[in-house]
Amino acid sequence: MPTPDVSTIFDSSFASLMSRLLTHPLDTLRVRTQASPSSIPMRQIIRHTRIKELYNGLGFAAMFNIPALSTYLFIYDYTKAMLDNHGSKTSEINNNTTSANISNISSYHLLSRNSFVNHTISAVLAEVVSGLFWTPMEVVKSRTQVGDGMWLSTKYPNSPTSASPTRPLPLIKTILLREGIRGMFRGYWISLFVFVPHSVIYFVMYEKCKQVAGMWWADKAKEERKDRVRKVRKEGIGTNDSNDKNNTAGKTAGKSVDWLQKTAISGPSLDAKVSSPPSSATTDTVSLSLSSHTSTLPFQAYIISSAISTSTAACLTNILDLIKTRYQTAHQLQCSPHNASPSTLHLNSTVNITSFSPYRLFLYMYRHEGGPKVFVRGMGVRIMWMVPAAAVSMTMYEILKQRREGKEMR
Repeated sequence: MPTPDVSTIFDSSFASLMSRLLTHPLDTLRVRTQASPSSIPMRQIIRHTRIKELYNGLGFAAMFNIPALSTYLFIYDYTKAMLDNHGSKTSEINNNTTSANISNISSYHLLSRNSFVNHTISAVLAEVVSGLFWTPMEVVKSRTQVGDGMWLSTKYPNSPTSASPTRPLPLIKTILLREGIRGMFRGYWISLFVFVPHSVIYFVMYEKCKQVAGMWWADKAKEERKDRVRKVRKEGIGTNDSNDKNNTAGKTAGKSVDWLQKTAISGPSLDAKVSSPPSSATTDTVSLSLSSHTSTLPFQAYIISSAISTSTAACLTNILDLIKTRYQTAHQLQCSPHNASPSTLHLNSTVNITSFSPYRLFLYMYRHEGGPKVFVRGMGVRIMWMVPAAAVSMTMYEILKQRREGKEMR
């Protein structure tokens, strides 16, 4: 079983810190867009948000983001390696059995490092554990980013500002006094409903994209080797000459050409052509071949893989994230229908949505804030925030991990 690695925690901590510092303003715009009682154009939110307000809650978020993301990435890598190790032991045990007993051998495929099941279990467990850090951070950070609600005054001119504190420490004291310790974990379960499917979608696509990128870069390297063979042959190296010295050099160069040609042609293959039932040796070969493609990738491969995976996951989970944000910021900003007209929604009215369950909040938003289209609110800015955030954190994490393992970037 793999053991915890302090350097892995350092890599993920550094990656999370850089990601938070670079993308926090976009996160603030995302929270304000999703927390508003009705659709407000992004340009209006930007126009009425001071620059320093874009960094509201940055210190607190950075402080919690380090243990949260570090725990997340560490649990994911640790679980993935543990499941792969378990599958490897299962395959070794079954290697001594008859070929008719295939069911246990196939379990190695299910738990191997590159399998869908492995990625799914690892992502779910990582989200459940790291949620104990993410949820308090999101509650305090989101309410700090919402602030006093003055940025809503252009949409709701007669709206009073929020009476809740807007700084992290006073806000934490207020939450503990009004809501107790449960207030710090407000929305933990709905956060799991948001980020468990998000993590599964992200990591399954991310790992698959890395495999595809690895095979593409391997094929590219193979073609480059073949081009060198053609270039050497074209220049006439290795041809016979009347001079004995040249003949000796030609034979040596000819051997080099033959070796280079064999290397170019006999690259790692992913095709497992097996006429008999699969053995553990076959599965080990396929797994090692896949790992060899993804072990050392250029940084642009991580960026592209992360961008594709993040944008897909962000689109599919936006509706749940919108409800989570409104649920967690309900005590900071309240909204209700006035005269049954969505255009006249205002803050701090008689309807107290702080007591709403996430499901009741979902119905409330659907009925009074624009129907189905309300659930795409903030999707654009959420993608704009999550894509660079994930790209920075995952790329730096993968690069640091490669360098730590003594592998050189291409």
